[in-house]
Amino acid sequence: MNFVSLIYIAFLLVAFTVYRLIPRSFRKTWLFVCCVAFCGSTLPLQTLGMLVYAWIMFFLGHRIPKTKGKGTMVAGIVFGVLLLYSCKYLNFTLSLLSIDRTFKIIAPIGISYIVFQGISYLAEVRKGTIAPVEEPLDLFIYLLFFPKVQSGPIEPPDRFLAELTGPSEPDYKDYLLSFSYILNGYVRKMVVADFLAVGVDSVYGSLEKADRFSIVMAAVMYSFQIYFDFSGYTDIAIGSAGLFGIRLSQNFDRPYLATGIRDFWKRWHMSLSTWLMKYIYIPLGGSRKGKLKKQVNTLITFAVSGLWHGASLTYLIWGMLHGLMQVVENLFSRKDKGEMKLWSRVIRITVTFALVTVAWIFFRIPSLAGLVTFARSFAYNTPDIHAAVKLCRLSVQVGAVVLTGCLFSELTRLFCIKKPRTSAVMLMGLADAALILVSLCFFPGSGEGSSFIYFNF
Repeated sequence: MNFVSLIYIAFLLVAFTVYRLIPRSFRKTWLFVCCVAFCGSTLPLQTLGMLVYAWIMFFLGHRIPKTKGKGTMVAGIVFGVLLLYSCKYLNFTLSLLSIDRTFKIIAPIGISYIVFQGISYLAEVRKGTIAPVEEPLDLFIYLLFFPKVQSGPIEPPDRFLAELTGPSEPDYKDYLLSFSYILNGYVRKMVVADFLAVGVDSVYGSLEKADRFSIVMAAVMYSFQIYFDFSGYTDIAIGSAGLFGIRLSQNFDRPYLATGIRDFWKRWHMSLSTWLMKYIYIPLGGSRKGKLKKQVNTLITFAVSGLWHGASLTYLIWGMLHGLMQVVENLFSRKDKGEMKLWSRVIRITVTFALVTVAWIFFRIPSLAGLVTFARSFAYNTPDIHAAVKLCRLSVQVGAVVLTGCLFSELTRLFCIKKPRTSAVMLMGLADAALILVSLCFFPGSGEGSSFIYFNF
């Protein structure tokens, strides 16, 4: 079910209305019904499979304290990884081995996020951070909670289960804040990301005809498109969950103001970064076993990050690029003494954004053949001055809408996170609603049917 659709809005309103009207003792059951309905409306058999997976995680979670060993946890992790592998990477492996056979496999909604959270649950039970859940519904909702099941955030089990078992009773200010988050998410998606997508798709859709100037423009635009697309989804998820008294984690912290690649990953997809740190990097040894081992662990962690996003060598290259850039920072950067000077900060932000933008090219192009076409066009297709001028004019027109959307969405986020005052949030919410209506009425590229980029992962 696409968040950018009237169907989802109707579904959310019905789910919220019934949740508020029924007695508190039935609300958890109703949330579970909503989660199953949300996932099962598109892929019913796959949703049934995820419920079986959740039952297995529930059973293994209760076995861990009794066995007092790692075997049960390892078995659950291996089972989850094999399930994820069979759904997403089996055909990819066969193609790498030049085996002329493919299996028609339709992956369940959000399987990458579900499996990662299942691993988190077993690991935290094993460490004693949380006790095994007593009610299966708690774990089912944790894994399949409809606002986050498709693209996160990847919630820590202790935090989410505490929110679920003792949800606060929202007041009108909380509801206003939640609706503001939802409206802000739609602005980020429909007014910013979808407008940028028109230009990006036109270039990447015909790379063999693209010239050097348009390629550079498209690469920069894609950096902003994917940020506003994914952060827009996250805001809708946070707002939707807030209606039920559940607070989801923030996933972004102005990533393009990062002063280095390490800083970027502290700001971008923060829930994934935290998960990779806790369950990949640290178990491998982290930085505890010498400088060389630290760099190897960094590369392995980012290779996992790349492959987690999709079964493609270009995703692996993207992850390895970020890993290599972090290794270079680890080896050559010096610790800052005192506050960074303004000119130094501006230079670092600019260089970091340029490096991240180059890496996004490998993320956007789905195949090695596409990368070869990209490189040829960039090397040999010189810009036509008239076409460049026309593109600049179009960019200015689109840019006026995009910059307005950026301004209002960032202000809304500021008021929602830093200063959640009722009057300010209300005013920004009304401005966001007006922007959405304008985009729907007067401009193409916004509206139903436009999926979020991270729904593919």
